[in-house]
Amino acid sequence: MDPATAQSEAPTLFASLEQYSEHPLGKAVVESARQAGVNLQEASSIEIHKGRGIVGEMDGRRVFAGNRRLVAELGIPIDNDSGKQASNGNPTAEQ
Repeated sequence: MDPATAQSEAPTLFASLEQYSEHPLGKAVVESARQAGVNLQEASSIEIHKGRGIVGEMDGRRVFAGNRRLVAELGIPIDNDSGKQASNGNPTAEQ
């Protein structure tokens, strides 16, 4: 997937994945997305990584939402700028 498409899909993927989370911030993300009219997608193969994030599959793609520790566990390389962003929030990415 090209970066522009990934970035435009990220909010929908993030909220769609977070609907399976038990974390209060995840629930807030889902509620906000629903109020904004985002059409949440179904996910499968959900893996909850307590304290790190969530992983699942949507439309044949493996996606995740989580912190830097989860990114490292998944073996996804990040550059220094991304690392700074990841330590300050929860990026969503496709693997």
